[in-house]
This record gives sequence, C-alpha cells and structure tokens, in this order.
Amino acid sequence: MTRPPVRAIIWDFDNTLVDTGARNLSVTRRIIRHVTGREPDDFAPLRDQAAYDQTLHETQDWRELYSIHFGMVEHQIVAAGRLWTRFQRTDATPTTWFPRVTDAVGQLRRFPHGIVSLNTRANIESTLERDGLSSAFTSVVGCGDVPRDRQKPDPEGLMRCVLALVGEVTATVIYVGDHPIDAECAAKANDRYAATGRGVKVVSVAAFYGTKASEECWPVEPRFRASCPLDVVRIVDEVSARGR
Repeated sequence: MTRPPVRAIIWDFDNTLVDTGARNLSVTRRIIRHVTGREPDDFAPLRDQAAYDQTLHETQDWRELYSIHFGMVEHQIVAAGRLWTRFQRTDATPTTWFPRVTDAVGQLRRFPHGIVSLNTRANIESTLERDGLSSAFTSVVGCGDVPRDRQKPDPEGLMRCVLALVGEVTATVIYVGDHPIDAECAAKANDRYAATGRGVKVVSVAAFYGTKASEECWPVEPRFRASCPLDVVRIVDEVSARGR
C-alpha cells in the first residue's frame, strides 16, 4: 500500500529543539526547595546535570519523577505543577537551540511545523518569540492543553496537533522527540488512527543528538534515528520518496 504523502513535521520541545536541561534542573531544584522545604542536594537526581538527565529519561513524566524520586504526595505535585511556568520565566539559566535545528526547520519550510511537549505552551511560545521563530511553528500543544490523564505517551496532544496542521486529509506526519515516550506516543497514535479508519500515519524519529537515554531505554522502537538535526531533513526526504 502506498504511504500517504508527508504533510507536516511535529517536534518535541525540550532537548529536541532546545537544550533546556540546565534550566529545567535549576527550576526543579527551586520547586523542590519551595514545596518540600528540603535542600535539593538531599535528592540524588538533583545533585548534578548527569544524574538529573538520567533519572528524567528513566521516568514517564514529571509527575512520576516528583512522586517516585522526590517522595511528593498529590497536593505537593499539584503545587509544583502550578509553579513551573512562573519559575521558568524567572530563571536566568540560558537555553539554546541545538546546532542546525533552525537550519533543518528552514530546509523543511515547505511543510507546516508543530510542537507537542510536556512543557507549557506559555514557556514554548515565549522562547519562540524571544528568538524570532514564532512564525515557523503553526501549532503548539503544551501540557496545559491536554487533560492530566492524557499526557504523553497518550496520543491526544499529538493527534490534536496533527489535526491543527493537516486537517482531515490523509497524511504522513513526522514526529521527532528525544524521549522514549515520544516513540510510544507515535505508536499509540497510529493504533488509534488505524482503529478509527483515519488515513494518518505517524513516523517516529528519535532525536539522539539531544537524548540522554540509551537505545536500550526505548521500549518502543523509533522508526528512524537522527544523530543531528539535519538528519531529520534526510529522513523526511527518504519517507517522501518511498511514498511516491
């Protein structure tokens, strides 16, 4: 069966488009101190960047991170979630786009681009505006745009972004992410599209230039691997050629 044409590119945000590791660690340390009253260094995952990155990639999402590794109960997790955007906006730790990411987006400008992230839409849009890239991304779906019980790896946010970018037409959509849950999210979206007869195929690309997860950490195999952002351009061209 001929694959439908590639019609859109969707990206995760943290550590896929932008290297946010240092800021996210700084913000998490501040939140832990504020909510629990304990020093961040009391918790092994918060003592250095390597420990934080490794722990983050071994958990499903930030809620699991806070519950399992920081011993937070539900009301503390809710309080931490409410602080995230405010603490992000007031944190001076710099974030930078990965080298050649903007080149890749530019070379693929014939496609609409979207972002689906467990970060907040406000934080993402602030970064896009700061760096003059708001016009490059047609749709941004953050954690606040999806019910709490339907965050990634549930595909709802991804499917909302697909609908915003391509409407109801048949399509292949490329989804690029650094975390194992991104590949799982793409697989779940494909299952749901198949069950409903919707003519959409999501092709997952693991962003190994940003991930701290080893290949053994990916319970769902990504369709492609990108060792640098420009690999995404090659992958899109390859998928497009196979569909012809």
